[in-house]
Amino acid sequence: MRLSPLSRPSRSLLTTIEDDWTDSEARMGEHTRKAISYPYPVNYNDHFETPLLAYKDLQPLIDWLWSSSICRKVKQGRNAKATDISIYDPYYCDGRTRSILAELGYRNVLHEKRDFYKDVMRNTVPEYDLLLTNPPYSDQHKTKCLEYCFSQLRESNKPFCILMPNYVASRQYFRNFLMKEEPEDVVYLIPTLQYQYDHPEGTGKDKSPFDSLWFCGIGRDRAKSAVEFWKGLGRATFCPKMAASLRELEDMGAISTQKRPNPKQRRKIKRKLQAALGDGAMHDEVKRVMEKTESSEQGKQADMKAKYRDEAGKRTKRRF
Repeated sequence: MRLSPLSRPSRSLLTTIEDDWTDSEARMGEHTRKAISYPYPVNYNDHFETPLLAYKDLQPLIDWLWSSSICRKVKQGRNAKATDISIYDPYYCDGRTRSILAELGYRNVLHEKRDFYKDVMRNTVPEYDLLLTNPPYSDQHKTKCLEYCFSQLRESNKPFCILMPNYVASRQYFRNFLMKEEPEDVVYLIPTLQYQYDHPEGTGKDKSPFDSLWFCGIGRDRAKSAVEFWKGLGRATFCPKMAASLRELEDMGAISTQKRPNPKQRRKIKRKLQAALGDGAMHDEVKRVMEKTESSEQGKQADMKAKYRDEAGKRTKRRF
């Protein structure tokens, strides 16, 4: 369930336009949104559904998790198969996730219109084999989702697969979960075809403004095994690629290493583009203008070690 896309930029641009949805886009569909009732606060731009292609890309890894025993617990019967895995998606949009996964044979899907954060607080999260979700991207949802998933992975060996923009891999809030040394329990699935997200109300832009990435927690010291399995599939060149580390993501060009302008700078750039080109033509020129804005000096600063942070990125001295 995700965000209203703009026209597609390049990979180097994704960090520039993260979450830059205008107020008018946020208000778009305000009247129709009221017709849908949820037991928790919602944001129009968070209600874009994951396409079938994204789940198809992930399916071999889900089956590998099952066959390699990390998901097999009670279901040890002679006739047990990978599609018996219980999949939990805690973020509900219109319930389409269950029907899409059913198309792929997964019938045991836990996906209800419930407040996930209240379930976590009350310890009422249902028992599951794999947490698979595309969380809301607004506010602190990405961080909250990652915090829960990593705690379950590290404490209970519960795997997860989270679909998010690839710029998340460049953010410090994500890298903090990896600790100083990556424990080789996370792999990244890189789609070769860009995912397009649909809103239940049929509104939004035609294309996504970012490239997506599957963030998959698969269990300690299992990343290399997963990559070897993936390579052994012998799939077509248009199928997703897999990386076992952030460095591999960078080497494969899947994430940007350039520093992102601050929110004020991004708004200023966007206003200038809109004034000069208009909304329709603006996105065709975004890449060219942004590349001029992101100077080589910014790229150098992005790689510099913070003066008052330790190796894990934790601040060692107060700002004020």
